[in-house]
Amino acid sequence: VPGARIYVVTDPTLAAAVQRNSKTLSFTPLVPDITKRVLGLNDETVKVVRQNLDPEPGEARGFLADMHDLVYSALGPGQYLTQLSCVASQELCLQLSEYSRSLETTDASPTIDLLDWVRHNVAVGTANYLFGQQNPIGGNSELESDFWAFDHGLGGLLVGIAPSITVPQAYHGRERVVKALMQYLQDGHDRNASKLVQDRIRLERSYDMSDEMIARSALSFLFAGIVNTTTTTFWIILRLFADTELLGQVRAEVENAIASTQEKSD
Repeated sequence: VPGARIYVVTDPTLAAAVQRNSKTLSFTPLVPDITKRVLGLNDETVKVVRQNLDPEPGEARGFLADMHDLVYSALGPGQYLTQLSCVASQELCLQLSEYSRSLETTDASPTIDLLDWVRHNVAVGTANYLFGQQNPIGGNSELESDFWAFDHGLGGLLVGIAPSITVPQAYHGRERVVKALMQYLQDGHDRNASKLVQDRIRLERSYDMSDEMIARSALSFLFAGIVNTTTTTFWIILRLFADTELLGQVRAEVENAIASTQEKSD
């Protein structure tokens, strides 16, 4: 906006106050332009996203407002969130069990990069429990690498200056993942996705979005589910194994939970 001023808030207390003052300050008007560059949305879809960005009560609602309500209602406290959390936990247990079995086939103890290991398990697990076992990332290491290339080159994509040249790995990685997600949709595998993903796709189709644009939106949802979770999980694991007393307490709690679960199932 010509003549507009940009302020950078660096004080944590002030930042918290700014975030609470949502009626005056909103990030929403920036979303269409940001997502257009980062995800490669076409002009028609961006036009849909721009409509009724921040409706007041009683005003007509647009795509972003509807999507916000859908996701926040699904992820609020309640039965569905509990069910989704259980599925996610089961998927993580499956990943860990498979890794444990793989160690039994070798005599040497492998040295792993903890961050890479966490990234792999979180990426595959999240894709599996959100998009179903037939998602394109869960069983494809190349597409998994493409996803992380997209993540690492996000800044260059956001700038939006000839991304295929300035950030080729991120750009081509994004396009390969989008192509795979399009095929996933066209093959009808979304029927086996989580209810949340199915509801998102149903809403996007109600706004006449094409399979390509829905695939690009799905990439953004994968990004939201994977990237922050990866970093948080990494630091939690690092913290636990740096404190033997805390690690012992956590292990005891897990063992008690497992024992309780087994008693209920017997």
